[in-house]
Amino acid sequence: MNMETFLAALDARSQILYLYARFCRRVDRCDRECIFWVYRPDARDDRGSFAGGPEEFTDWVIDLHQSQFVWTSHYVTNEIVQIDGAKAVGRGSVAALLPRGRPSVYPAPVDIWIASSAATGLWKIAFRTATTDWNRIDPVDEGAAGELVTRSVVGTRSGDDASYRFLRPNLLTKMAVLADPTGV
Repeated sequence: MNMETFLAALDARSQILYLYARFCRRVDRCDRECIFWVYRPDARDDRGSFAGGPEEFTDWVIDLHQSQFVWTSHYVTNEIVQIDGAKAVGRGSVAALLPRGRPSVYPAPVDIWIASSAATGLWKIAFRTATTDWNRIDPVDEGAAGELVTRSVVGTRSGDDASYRFLRPNLLTKMAVLADPTGV
């Protein structure tokens, strides 16, 4: 593999992982416009409890998160991305904090996604599924962190969230400007 091919693959991998990180943050913020943007218009999301296109998934996931959880925070680890030209397949383990009134940790399933770049060169999700390797709910002692938590800035599911204040106006990289007009 020559250096140009290697750098192109590295750039594609970076863009795909960034796309997925933004997707998770957008789901946490229940940001309809931004969630919908990461999918191709003809994409499919199929996870057993839901199957449908980007608009249906966006409505479903926002309703689920707003009706079932006080807040959410998703973390993707152990990412693997295989790139073949304008197509890529990836997977990552997702752990989610999904409190229902009382804080709890719900380590969630493994996500598998297929990204593809359109004629514009932008990577978007073409297909996404979630497979459950295991699950459990761990209660969290609300008072354990003390002032570290009670005096912290709290994230919100609106445009008032700190991430919007900092990430939207001050897009960190040229890639973010080119790849996503919403910026977060």
